[in-house]
Order: sequence, then C-alpha cells, then structure tokens
Amino acid sequence: MAEIRPFKGLLYDKCKIGGGYSFVVAPPYDVISEEMKDELYSKSAYNIIRLILGKSGKNDNDKDNWYSRAAEDLGAWQKDGVLVRDKKESFYAYLQEYPYRGITRRRMGFMGLMKIEENDKDKVLPHENTLAKPKEDRMNLIKRVASNMSPIFSLYNGNSGDMAVKQLLEESIRGVEPVADVTSGGERERLWRIDDAAVIGKIVSLMGDKRIFIADGHHRYEVARMYRDMRRKEKGYNGSADHVMMYFTDMADVDNLTVMATHRVIEQMPFGGDTELKDRLIGLFEVIEYPGITPLVDALERSPRGEYIFGYFGGEKYLMLKARDIE
Repeated sequence: MAEIRPFKGLLYDKCKIGGGYSFVVAPPYDVISEEMKDELYSKSAYNIIRLILGKSGKNDNDKDNWYSRAAEDLGAWQKDGVLVRDKKESFYAYLQEYPYRGITRRRMGFMGLMKIEENDKDKVLPHENTLAKPKEDRMNLIKRVASNMSPIFSLYNGNSGDMAVKQLLEESIRGVEPVADVTSGGERERLWRIDDAAVIGKIVSLMGDKRIFIADGHHRYEVARMYRDMRRKEKGYNGSADHVMMYFTDMADVDNLTVMATHRVIEQMPFGGDTELKDRLIGLFEVIEYPGITPLVDALERSPRGEYIFGYFGGEKYLMLKARDIE
C-alpha cells in the first residue's frame, strides 16, 4: 500500500549558515503570520522562510515575484554550498520532544519519499476538504522550485503496538550524533541520517502493508499529484515528480500522537445571553457548569474516551457538554 523509498536530501552546511540551525528553520508555512515572517527574515539570509513563504513586493509581476525569487535562492544556495545534497540515498529519522500539560512528549518518525498513486487507486486517506487558493499558491511554488520544501505529515498504524519500524529507527540513531539539533520555545527537534542499505530495506518492507493517513499537508499532497500529472505531459519526462516527501509516524504508539482540542470562535450568537444558551443546550446535552476555564479544561482532560464531549466558554459561562444521543 505505501510504496516508499529513500532519497538524497538537501541539507544545510552548518559552517556556511552562521549561528546554528535555529537561525534557518521555520514553522510550517500555513501557521506563519506576517510578523513572524519578518522575524524569520531578520534571523538569517538563509532562513527557509525565503523558500516556503517569501515576501511579495509592490512591483511583482508574473516573471518576478516571491516564487521566482525562491527558485533563485534555492539555486544560489546550492551553488554556494549553503545547501548540500547527500551523496547516499537515506531515510531521515526525526525526533520531536515537546511539553504538554507538564509532561514531555516524544514523537519519533522518519522522512522519506512516497509514490503518488493514481486518483482511483490512492491509499492515502485525507480527513479534510481542500481549498483552491492554498493549492494555487503551492502549485505556483512547486512549478518554480521543482522541489518539496517541507514534508507532508502522515500517520500509519503499527498494528496494535507493533513497533518494528520505531525500533529500527531507535537502534539506528543510538549513540549517533544528530545531523541537526534545535531547541526553541521549549521544544527540541533532532534529525539523523539513516543510509544503511539493510536498515532501509527493512523499513521499506515493513511499511509496504501500511495505509497512510494525512495529518497535515492535504493541499500539498493534492498539488504534488497535480504537478506530477503536469510533468507527465512533458516529452522525455523521467518520473522525478512521481514521489512526494513525507514524514511518517506510528499512531499506534501513544507517545507519537497528542490530539488537542479543536477551537472555534462564534463571534455573534443568534439569540440572547448565557441563560438562553444554556436552556437551549440542555435539550441536546448534559450540561455541567464550572467556575472557570482551568477546572473546565481539567474536567475535559479527565473525561473517558469514546464520549462526545465539548467545552464552551464565553461571557460568564464555562460549560462541559456531553451529548445525550450520539446515534
């Protein structure tokens, strides 16, 4: 199901960037505000922001814009040795450690390439609809840079806790210095290169029966398929766009996945105040009121799995809502 392969990644030469990797990394493009973009630009002339979400100018046109400048920077950084292509095809083990409610969580996975299947045979499972504008943006970028600038975040099921892939990753990096080690905002992220052919072969085999669930990157996955289809129409196409870069992590491992609440803001209620809201909710939910946001969140955290539970806070009310009928 998951046809994956290693690849020769483009990695920063630490000696060329000055100041360390913390000056050249950036969050995913779709969570970066204009203020954050300015901050990342000021950190380094080689910050990845210039390749994934560059600045537009008032004189931009179809030929000269941030997409074309991203392509120019990508070419120049490779020419100058700022970005260096690995000599051997590799998987890249990626360990993230982050705090969550006083506990350090640890997510282990790896980056590799996955073959993009045909539309009617695709075994990659999305969970949300995509929008035209973000796809147009990412398509404009990939057509210029002809590269995957960031991995799609995907999950696979290790079959009731079968941790064979994770064990291979852990064994491969044990006692080995990471290629990159970055700490920022209480989070630590480390990257290792795995280029041992035997280990790579085992990972490829173990992943062969896995179904892939996209956790983040739906627009980029669809764009990757569109780009592949476009490239296939070229005379002499060599298949270089048939795969897309992905980060794979096992959702059967409880350490790998922290599902947090989805937040929605309702700017204006279509009826009166808090009392009327509670009266209406009682018909559909068991409503429990709390004296503040902290006890409400604590109660939500303690609630058993399998229940349809929501939290509401606004005005003077802090409510936990348990669905009465989930059929």
